[in-house]
Amino acid sequence: MYRNTADWIDEKCRAHNIPKTLLTRSQVDAGARGVIGHDLLDPTRRTDPGAAFDWAAVLEEDDMTDDLKRDDSGPRVAFWRARLRWWNFAPLGEDKLPLGDQFDSDMQYAVQQFQKRVGLPVSGVINEETRTLLIFEGSTIEAIKRISAHDAKPHGGSSSDVANLTASLSELRTAYNDHGHGKTNKPDS
Repeated sequence: MYRNTADWIDEKCRAHNIPKTLLTRSQVDAGARGVIGHDLLDPTRRTDPGAAFDWAAVLEEDDMTDDLKRDDSGPRVAFWRARLRWWNFAPLGEDKLPLGDQFDSDMQYAVQQFQKRVGLPVSGVINEETRTLLIFEGSTIEAIKRISAHDAKPHGGSSSDVANLTASLSELRTAYNDHGHGKTNKPDS
C-alpha cells in the first residue's frame, strides 16, 4: 500500500511541480506548496490517512528519520504530534495534545509519557526507537492486552485463546515486516 501511495504522490508532484514536502495546515493556509493529509487539512470532516500513516515511508525523506526534540518545529513535528494525539497522549490537565507544528513542553511531556508506557528510556526526544513504537503503538498495545489476558488464565487458557494470541502476534509481526523492519540480508534458504 505504501509503495502504491508513494508512486501516486511522486507522479502528482512531478506532474504539477509540487515539492514532495510534508506540510502543516498553517503552511498550507500561508500558501506553501507540498503534501498534506486530509486529516490535517480538514480534521473536522476527514480522518484519512490518519495518525498511523507513515509519511516517512511514502515521501522517502531522509530528514523524516532525524531525531526531534524540544523547540524543533515544522511538518515532521506536526506529523508526530498528531500521532501522539491519536494515541491519547496529552499534557497534564488536557484531554488531547493540541495539533500544531511546535515541539513544545506539552509535546515533550506526551513523548515522555509514551516512552514510559512502552518501556523506553524517558528522554522526551523522538528518536528511532520512539518512532518505531509510535508507528506500531496500536498493534503493540493490542497484542500486549491479549498476552496479558492470556497469562491471567490458569495454565494458559484454552486452545482458542492460544490460537487468537498467535494470530495477533502474527499480524503484528507481518505489519512490522511490511513496514521494512525485521528484514535481514540473508539469502533465502
